[in-house]
Amino acid sequence: MAAACLSAAAVAGVAACGPPTSTSASEPESSAAPTESAPGEAGLPAGADNGSDIEALSGFTCGPGADASWSARGTLTNTGQHDASYVLTVVVAGPESTAVQAKRRVVAVPAGASEAVRLGNLPVSAEGELSCHAQVVRQ
Repeated sequence: MAAACLSAAAVAGVAACGPPTSTSASEPESSAAPTESAPGEAGLPAGADNGSDIEALSGFTCGPGADASWSARGTLTNTGQHDASYVLTVVVAGPESTAVQAKRRVVAVPAGASEAVRLGNLPVSAEGELSCHAQVVRQ
């Protein structure tokens, strides 16, 4: 299933994994162009080993298109010496969202290589000021 329902607790975890790219649904489409952000790893306890690898994601952009559907794109880079799969999870949510849907994609990246990734038609279940959050987990 491409979209999975997340509880409020899970949303807080995903939201903490990357700074949002924010767009108000009430703004004109021309001002709602995707913006680039540098995903971070805020909110994780020191020494936490949850498989998170947000540093592998670069050039992350997320926002609504001319048809108002949200999409995200970026590049996953495997700096390791072994092939790896990365799970990219993207959530579009408002500041008061309590239950949202996420879209996930598993991307195989050979050792020392990069792969472009795009997730289209992201589920949006809120209105108003929306932001996009990304999480990357290396498998």
